Amino acid sequence: MAITKIGAGGFPSGTIIQTVTSEIENDNVTTSTSYVDTGLSANITPSSTSNKIVVLICMPMNCTQDSTDVQVEYKVLRDSTALGDAVFGDHSGNGSRSDLWTTAHFAYVDSPSSTSSLTYKVQHKTFNTDITSTASHQNNKCTIILQEIVAWPIKKN
Repeated sequence: MAITKIGAGGFPSGTIIQTVTSEIENDNVTTSTSYVDTGLSANITPSSTSNKIVVLICMPMNCTQDSTDVQVEYKVLRDSTALGDAVFGDHSGNGSRSDLWTTAHFAYVDSPSSTSSLTYKVQHKTFNTDITSTASHQNNKCTIILQEIVAWPIKKN
């Protein structure tokens, strides 16, 4: 296979030019109704302000409560900027205990407009202090993948 030299124009749009990964495998438990870090984070330094960062996260999680309803919320941030959040819950209906085991998956395309080091992380909280939220439940592996993508033009309809 021939090797092609990249010309003065650089990589074509959509090319992945940098990938960073991080993993954790330890329970992070909270009953807090305020966001706390799960311990899953990664840093990336974009090479151009016009490039995008693809953020992919896989996080096994569990929440429990000794009643019929359980709800927890997870949030993904770039530094202090929230990219999005998701609520997970269960209604058992039996009046004695509610448990939820699942794997949370997040995917974002971020436009940070920066060439500084950026930290992406996941936080979680409960909806009341009777609920327990566990990230990386039973020490299962949580993963965050960051990929810098050469900017592509935005198509307007």
